[in-house]
Amino acid sequence: MWLLGDLGPGNRRTSETLAGNRADIRAILTVSDSGVGIPAPELPHIFERFHRVRGAKGRTYEATGIGLRLIQELVKLHGGTVHVESRLGEGSAFRVSLPLGSAHLPADRIGVAGKANQTSTAPGAGIFTW
Repeated sequence: MWLLGDLGPGNRRTSETLAGNRADIRAILTVSDSGVGIPAPELPHIFERFHRVRGAKGRTYEATGIGLRLIQELVKLHGGTVHVESRLGEGSAFRVSLPLGSAHLPADRIGVAGKANQTSTAPGAGIFTW
């Protein structure tokens, strides 16, 4: 949802695909808009924490500049990538690519179905299981 919220006003489009070969099947989510776009000099910086595009037109609220960074970090934790393309006056497109399965993840980060692998230290908290 952050990715949808970070796109400027305009017509938003999303698409989902599965791509790759037998060894590397990936889920790909593309979110695009037909808004104002992002100036080319700003593109290398949009995933920097607290970065905001200067002089952004069409924004109805003041953003904190952390949403895209959080998306990038979460996607990286899952072995994926985030890519952006943008043209002024035409809009932006963000593509998230995530490998399917769990072979690419560290073993200590993978939960076992039916077994609680996280507990809370909050007073009165119990074990949460799926």
